[in-house]
Formats: sequence, structure tokens, C-alpha cells
Amino acid sequence: MPSGALRADLMLRHEQGDWVLHHGPTRHRGGRAVIVPLLLDLIAASSAQPRAERALHRAPSFTGQRPSLMGAFLPECFGALALLGEISAATCFMLAETAARVRVTPWRGIVLDRTVEAPDLMTDPKDSRKDLIACPGKGGCAHALSPTRQDALSLASALSGRSLHVSGCAKGCASRGLSDVTLVAREAGYDLIWNGTVADRPVETGLGIADVRRRLHRP
Repeated sequence: MPSGALRADLMLRHEQGDWVLHHGPTRHRGGRAVIVPLLLDLIAASSAQPRAERALHRAPSFTGQRPSLMGAFLPECFGALALLGEISAATCFMLAETAARVRVTPWRGIVLDRTVEAPDLMTDPKDSRKDLIACPGKGGCAHALSPTRQDALSLASALSGRSLHVSGCAKGCASRGLSDVTLVAREAGYDLIWNGTVADRPVETGLGIADVRRRLHRP
């Protein structure tokens, strides 16, 4: 799996024989004597200022190709993505009952040693729901102004291969990256942003889900 597909506030990678510490967009290179104290200092500074802007949000977006890891892809390797990044307790219990070996991926998924089926696991690479991102939404977050997950799922069939991010407020906690379609909930409805992030200017505001669906069906 390409480690370059990972984004984090702090990321330590071994690159061309040397350790490199990534802190947002900044790269620090050096040996153990340099990197370890710096890493500890950055962790301490981040812990002391929990409300500070996260370095992750300043890091460049990953522009390569992530492995799909859906369905059978190697002997005794069967990939599944968690629907909207969540796996229910019932599914976890089912996996435990089957005694499947489970490995967690950085991309909201798991790799097992056998085939499994569950309502909240996606195994078909053509599943349109795999391109959905949504925060917990109304009822799961005090700041959310809409039922983001319900709305995202209701729009999946209209995406035609496009990615969708539905944010319950202007903070965009679920993603700071680019999406083909971004919806930001406001008191009066959704802001609609094409090919951008929650920080970009919307092309339309005050839209209901039916309005958004009609926009998605336009050629």
C-alpha cells in the first residue's frame, strides 16, 4: 500500500535511506538524534494547543491513486470498505464469530482472509457509495445542521462516478480535500460547490436535497 496516500498531522517515513518527518507541508530530514526530539516537541506543542489549526489541513492533498482493495485481489485477501467509514457492532460480532483474520487499512476499509457480506461493508469496486464522505451529521454532532449521512446515501445513485462530500457545517471535519461535489449545510439549506472543498465559494446556496439531485442529473 502506498504510504504516500496517507495524510496526517505528523508522519514519519523512511525515504531513500533517511528518516523524514512530515509536519503539514514541512519536511524535516535527519537521523534519529534530530528527528526523535523534534517529533516529541511537535507532539507536545500540538497537545498543549488542541484548538490550534491542524497541520494536516495545511498538508498537500494526495494526488496519486489509492488501491481499491475491494473484493478478492490476492490469494486469501478479500477487501471491504466500511460504508461512510463506520462498521456496526453487529458486523464486528459477525467477523469475530467467523474467526476471520482482519487487517485494517488507512482508507476506511479492512482486508480479510475470506469472503464476507454485511450491509455496512462494500465489496464491489463499482459501488457508487464508495465515493461518499460525510460527517456524523445532525443527531451525531451538536454543530451539524443536516442529516448528512442520510442525504449522502440518498444522492449516491445520481453521482455517475463523481465523488461527494456532505458536511453538516462549515468546518468540514470529515474532509478538507477536493471532491467533485461538496455540500455544506447552512440554516437555510445546502451550499453547492463543484470541484472544490468546503472552503471554496459555492455556486448556489439554500438548496434542498431534491434541488441537489436535479443539479446532479443535469448533463
